[in-house]
Amino acid sequence: MLAKGGIYTASHMDSVRLRNEHVVQRFFDRAPDHVIQLEIFTGMRDMVEFDADLVTKAISRRLNMEFDWKRRPHAVGTCLTYGHVAFSTSPWDTVDEFVVT
Repeated sequence: MLAKGGIYTASHMDSVRLRNEHVVQRFFDRAPDHVIQLEIFTGMRDMVEFDADLVTKAISRRLNMEFDWKRRPHAVGTCLTYGHVAFSTSPWDTVDEFVVT
């Protein structure tokens, strides 16, 4: 499964396979100007600081799918289907190890 933080899939994509295929397709078809449409709830900060109600709002977000190095690559290989690097990850042992890398 490709990590999909912040990428929401339609409710009809009701299996891991369908969701993963959707995210992989978005990854390979991505461009700098691509955005995704989201419907999100009011955040806790807005509710506290601005006395806002819990409501949904529609937003668009630019889709950044570059690896962010928050976890250490582990078991690196190549995906035969796409000819692209693929790896599992593991946590960094220390904060200093992350910062140095």
